[in-house]
Amino acid sequence: MKTFTIARLLLTDDEREEFKKLLIRFYEGEDKKSFCHSKEAKRYTRHISLWDEEELTEGLLLYGFVIEKEIIDEIDWQGEEGEGQLEHIITKQLERKNIYDFDWDFLEKFEDEIEWDKLEPGDYIYKKFVVVDEHLQKRHLRLAFFNPLGYSDSYIPFVVAEKDFYIVRTLNYDPSDTPGASLSNLEDGM
Repeated sequence: MKTFTIARLLLTDDEREEFKKLLIRFYEGEDKKSFCHSKEAKRYTRHISLWDEEELTEGLLLYGFVIEKEIIDEIDWQGEEGEGQLEHIITKQLERKNIYDFDWDFLEKFEDEIEWDKLEPGDYIYKKFVVVDEHLQKRHLRLAFFNPLGYSDSYIPFVVAEKDFYIVRTLNYDPSDTPGASLSNLEDGM
């Protein structure tokens, strides 16, 4: 199950168990409409824009779950909504991995070297992702992106251990793609 593989990268053991129970209810319980409006599921589905409850996929359910739990957050394709948004997102994820000493000083040099007048919309955040990924690699970590819709005009970055990065690469090219769930990375052009 591709979505559960993604969940393994994003969630703690307890969170995975909670998500697994939610998935079981999603598949074995009532119809999707009733499920979407149930008290338990509404906590997560409120974060998802659906035209119709039948559009709900396990990938979207995982998205709602990780947003509700404040495990991940989105960054608009044009850039951060506020100064330091990416740093805040990544720092929270690093802390979930018991890493409290990631040094963000490299961003000062990055900012100084940006040729602002030559940037097109969306260029800055992509360049920032690249430099953050380079510095995460020094800690044997990588930056990856969760795309619960299969397409999006936002980035949902998350940190993955370098030893697990092959999973991101494998799922990115999985021909049996589960609708509504994919991963991407900077090396493959997101």
